[in-house]
Amino acid sequence: MSIVSNPLPLGPRKHGDQNSRVATIEVRNIPHYDSENFESLLSILTRIGKELDLTIDSKELRDIYRLPGKPGTARPIVAEFSCVHTRNELLSRVRKLIKEKLIPAKLNTQTLGLPGAKSLIYIDEHLPPAQRKLMYETRQIAKKFKYACWYSNGRVFLRMDAAGKPVIIDSEKCLDDLVKQII
Repeated sequence: MSIVSNPLPLGPRKHGDQNSRVATIEVRNIPHYDSENFESLLSILTRIGKELDLTIDSKELRDIYRLPGKPGTARPIVAEFSCVHTRNELLSRVRKLIKEKLIPAKLNTQTLGLPGAKSLIYIDEHLPPAQRKLMYETRQIAKKFKYACWYSNGRVFLRMDAAGKPVIIDSEKCLDDLVKQII
């Protein structure tokens, strides 16, 4: 099966969104505290780094902040690194823990010394809204047909079988065309 993908399906502005996030991660499920500031969020990120055997220095960060959201919910923390290498190394170590099935033991609020009930912490790329929606829709198709899907460097991939080549899903139209070919 071959799907020809459009080289600029998301348009130049949306590609720019992803390019501006190339050194950015999103940390989810960290409880919000009233007196949060750059230093307290940096402290959380530093503790995450220790759990991953990775030193994270404040000089390696451009910014760290919480995304807006509903009050009373654990809004995601976004960390913008000044170096793509540091971000990629952190994501690589998280993915290694996932493969080794060590995430519950290593990355949770209890191991980071955060108060409250124990809950898992999720770390991944910070995607623009359009890519996040595309990933969600691709994941729904992947679940339905028992395919593998993932994203890397802002691109959404789908693999039909273990021996098959991954297909880049770069637009909703591409995903719709793929589903039509399957059905």
